[in-house]
Amino acid sequence: MSAIRFLDRVAFATTIVSASVSAAAGGYGWTKTAVISGCIAAIAPIVNRIASNRALAPLQARSLTPKQCVKIAEKLREGPPFKVWVAHNRQEAEPAAYHTQFCEALKAGGLDITWFGGMTNTTIGVELSGPETPDKRRLMSALDAAGVKYQPVVFTDDPQSKRHGIALWIGVRS
Repeated sequence: MSAIRFLDRVAFATTIVSASVSAAAGGYGWTKTAVISGCIAAIAPIVNRIASNRALAPLQARSLTPKQCVKIAEKLREGPPFKVWVAHNRQEAEPAAYHTQFCEALKAGGLDITWFGGMTNTTIGVELSGPETPDKRRLMSALDAAGVKYQPVVFTDDPQSKRHGIALWIGVRS
């Protein structure tokens, strides 16, 4: 059993037992015991989330690990270079740093990068747009191999992808 599942089960059991004790203590008029047990029942799930680091994960900046960068570069070098736009909202620090890491990994893979920093902050997460080509499929394969979560996007107002070709859009955290 993983440590997180174990913590989940301990927190669940603590909550159930504490809530039951609180209810029984309240029925017998043991106010202090009821309040203390009720507080333990309320706090146990919060402590569990902090202990398993799930509560803080959304606050941490996204980053590519060195291993992910190498995986992306290796997959991209399996074919000829191609051009890709890599965009982010220049007003947001966290997507900008993540954008820089993607540019470095893609350049290491031999791609011709065009930086674009004028997008809106309506993009959430990482999106990949462009025509369905072998190049786009190789970029998708590289991201998949590195375990990078992204959303394929099709622009309905640009069906031939004349505006940007293949583009990686780095939005705000999801």
